[in-house]
Amino acid sequence: MSRYAPWEDDRRSGNRLVLFSGITGLFTLVVLNAGVGYWWIGALLCLLLLNVGLVQLRRAGTREFGKDFEEMTIRHAIPAIGRMGYTAHANRRFQSGDIDLVVSSSNATVTIEIKSFIRWRQFYFFKGEREGKALRQATRQRAAIDAVHAIVWLPQGIPSLLQRLPYARGKSGVTVVFGREAPLRATLRRCFHGR
Repeated sequence: MSRYAPWEDDRRSGNRLVLFSGITGLFTLVVLNAGVGYWWIGALLCLLLLNVGLVQLRRAGTREFGKDFEEMTIRHAIPAIGRMGYTAHANRRFQSGDIDLVVSSSNATVTIEIKSFIRWRQFYFFKGEREGKALRQATRQRAAIDAVHAIVWLPQGIPSLLQRLPYARGKSGVTVVFGREAPLRATLRRCFHGR
């Protein structure tokens, strides 16, 4: 089975746009050399195509890194969660997507969405666009399988001083966890046992 790689469409699109930018640039040089006016239209089009192509290529690289990071993190997390006495399943599909990790005890389930973010732009009710999107995604995942709690896990995340305060990140039913496996294990214990 081939690996799910949605960024490949971005990469192909970016490569095509960069190629068209080069062709437009060559055509513009020919027009400029011939002394025909309006060569600057070709130059602007060339720059526009190049810029959009490079944005697509950067997006593809970011998405691929995120998927690779998620897979590596899951490989390390499943055995650690298993040693706690819980069962962990990766990439569980539901109606509108997939859940990175589903952790189960004998009587409850917790969802975990893994993000490669380093900074989490949220303080109490004020949050950035990508943070709000991640929280909504975790909420949908939790509801989809009727989990008791949802976690957005940032293994390489670094909390700000204010985010170390209780309730300064996440939202009702969703906790944001910074750092490797130790903080995640502590959060899972609280989710399952309330301590």
